[in-house]
Amino acid sequence: MIGWKDIEIEDKDIIDKYYKDYKSELSDYNFTQLLLWQDAYKINYAEIEGYLVVQLQAPNETVPYVHMPVGYGDLSRVIDLLLDDYNERGEILTFRSITRQQYLQLKNHSNIPLKFKLLRDQYEYVYPSHDLSKLDTKKLKRKKDMYYSFLDKHNISVSILDNNDVSQLIVMMERWYKGMSKESVFSAERAGIERVLNNWDRLDTQGCIVTIDNRPVAFSFGEAITENMFLVLIEKAFRDYKGAYVAVIKEFATMYEDKYKFSNREEDLGIPGLRKAKLLFRPCRLIEKGVAYFTNDDNNTREG
Repeated sequence: MIGWKDIEIEDKDIIDKYYKDYKSELSDYNFTQLLLWQDAYKINYAEIEGYLVVQLQAPNETVPYVHMPVGYGDLSRVIDLLLDDYNERGEILTFRSITRQQYLQLKNHSNIPLKFKLLRDQYEYVYPSHDLSKLDTKKLKRKKDMYYSFLDKHNISVSILDNNDVSQLIVMMERWYKGMSKESVFSAERAGIERVLNNWDRLDTQGCIVTIDNRPVAFSFGEAITENMFLVLIEKAFRDYKGAYVAVIKEFATMYEDKYKFSNREEDLGIPGLRKAKLLFRPCRLIEKGVAYFTNDDNNTREG
């Protein structure tokens, strides 16, 4: 069987070795993303025949799945080893969070027929960084008005997030998550955010913090994933400060727009309110993702 290992901060160099060379626009192929969602998705990984394979298990699901294997070598051999591993465990192997191009690569290296299904909940939202920073397009006028209304009502301060802000943000999150179930995905998200903040100087993250009267009301962080794409990993703001979300999105984009033309603000997970919020910022495109699954009668059992 494959020796799967839980994701830890000490694994950064190993995982970066594969992902930074891969240069994917997708949020899934990023070490900080894995560290952030480790608890919620029970993330682990293995190095198999020159490839990195990441395994996850979604909340409320009982069977894990894998992302696209990333590396160099015999991909057919890696798929066969994954099939053997899942067969031994009595589980069905599927590949999720993959693009159509990744699916075709898997299909061309699989000894068993594969099918592909797009999953709208997994589509990732891409925006021109300039649009988020300036809010000066006609379609973003309402967001711009909201931003300036926020400025009129509050004397805000905007700064680069650093180690000195960690304790304040942890206190802020106690209030932000108050009343949410400790067993929910929100609890795992909170733990992941704290894990990133507590390892801030060991990661490649950049962040922005918005304060009013020296108290944080919004923050965001992310990191570059390609030469032109910046991945926004987290955006948090108090909703009782109307416009705080718009402010932190705008101010953070101002910090990185000169270097990164586009911003990936991830998927909406099928949450209606989150989907509406992401669409209102007018993405220039959506990155389609889906699931690849085997289609023979015996599921994962190879013929012959």
